Amino acid sequence: MHRKGKTVRKCYDCILNLGDHCAVYEEPHDRWHHSKCSSYNDKELYNEYLENLKKHPVNQAKEQRREKAKKVHTGEHRQGRKSV
Repeated sequence: MHRKGKTVRKCYDCILNLGDHCAVYEEPHDRWHHSKCSSYNDKELYNEYLENLKKHPVNQAKEQRREKAKKVHTGEHRQGRKSV
């Protein structure tokens, strides 16, 4: 079975859960193989993740493109409706 790295239901309360993926592991499903993830709510791993984010800042050009795209999509269309 092909997995895409999405978090599982048990990851819901974990601080490493970023919604659509885990902050540390590519395959969170495999971490729950023995009914408990060894890194569940691990503060040390979370702090390492935050430090890594600080070392590698978000690409500013990419963020500007995202903001511009959001503004473009709020315009009116031919039917007179706005996309949200």
